Amino acid sequence: MYSRRRLLCAIGTGVLAGSAGCEAEEDASRTAATRTREPGRTATPKPASTDVTREPATSSEAESDTPDTDTETETPEPAVGWSEKQRLPADQSAAGGGVLDGRLYYFGGFESGPKLDATARALVYDPEPSTDGKWDRIADLPARLWAPCGVATSDRVFSFGGAPPDSPYSTGESPTDAIYAYTPGEEWRDLTAEAGVRCPYPNWAMTGAYDPIGELIYCVGGATAVTDRESATDHGTDSDSPGRCDETRIWTFDPGTETVADPDLARLPEGKRWATVGIIGDDGDRYLHTIGGGRGVVGSTDSNYRLDLGSGVISERTPAPRAGMFATTADPVLDGEIYLTHGRFGREYTTLSYRYDPQSDGFEQLTDRPDYVRNRAVDGVIDGRLYVVGGHVKRYARDNYHDATTYNEAFVPPVD
Repeated sequence: MYSRRRLLCAIGTGVLAGSAGCEAEEDASRTAATRTREPGRTATPKPASTDVTREPATSSEAESDTPDTDTETETPEPAVGWSEKQRLPADQSAAGGGVLDGRLYYFGGFESGPKLDATARALVYDPEPSTDGKWDRIADLPARLWAPCGVATSDRVFSFGGAPPDSPYSTGESPTDAIYAYTPGEEWRDLTAEAGVRCPYPNWAMTGAYDPIGELIYCVGGATAVTDRESATDHGTDSDSPGRCDETRIWTFDPGTETVADPDLARLPEGKRWATVGIIGDDGDRYLHTIGGGRGVVGSTDSNYRLDLGSGVISERTPAPRAGMFATTADPVLDGEIYLTHGRFGREYTTLSYRYDPQSDGFEQLTDRPDYVRNRAVDGVIDGRLYVVGGHVKRYARDNYHDATTYNEAFVPPVD
């Protein structure tokens, strides 16, 4: 069997120079043409120590309208590494999601276009191990929202916040603080309308994870409406963009009582959105990590903060190798390690991917990389496999067109 060391290129715990530049939603990226594949095919496994035929490390605006096409043959699914699964039935990016009963839920987000055409569409993916899986439509969200925070528990999927169509950049309309709950086979419940339960602040691009031991959902930061709240920050910018503010708060939600447990559990040293969050257990202690993410209109961060779920204390850990945002944000944990894939650095969308080992407090770069550049995807772990679905690339040369993708890539880590 392939060894982990052959598939992973150690980069140590040092910090590489981070990218600067604006990275708010209105300031997305250059991109190269992505490769087309037939849905339902798996990629031919690549040699473990090489990556010469993968997607270019960075993308540029010098793009072609006719993407290159790979000629592929049917192959057995690789034992480790990346493979392609059944694609989304609709182009839909910046959605919420979560894994419940071995199925990946995907809801909200926006469709392809120059603006933020939010949708209420909701879908569920069943991996079906003997096939490439299948997608089904489920009940729509109660509202059209992009960038809601999706978190699944043992019996329900929750949606926190999100922004209405074209909000806040074109309309000035505030994001929502609404909370919705979905039980499979039923309609979504609007907990805000039912019982007045709300997020502690209006938000979009907040990220979260569920701790099954403590039975609490942890919600982290997120973009928020322009505000003078002490817990929010505009990062010192003189911009008047309605997307300049982020929250520093980590707050908790009790899915058992469907109430906010603590609206201000802890505060990060900096506010950020689209952070990668993961919950890790270590000798009985449990920690929430929040890695990377965006900071309003001033650029990304490489910060890595750890919240001790027992004491509530936040500590600073080794920063990510580069300041950026990743397609995997919602508890992408495999074998006690956090996977950050499809890195976006400044205006560059890439396939650069890393794993973070909380025990050694170090990052390693994956040499076996995914095929498609994208960001704002939905991720979930099912049966030891990390799925990364949807997302988009912003085409600056095409009137800032949000080119939402339908790609569904799955990753199996190597074994020591």
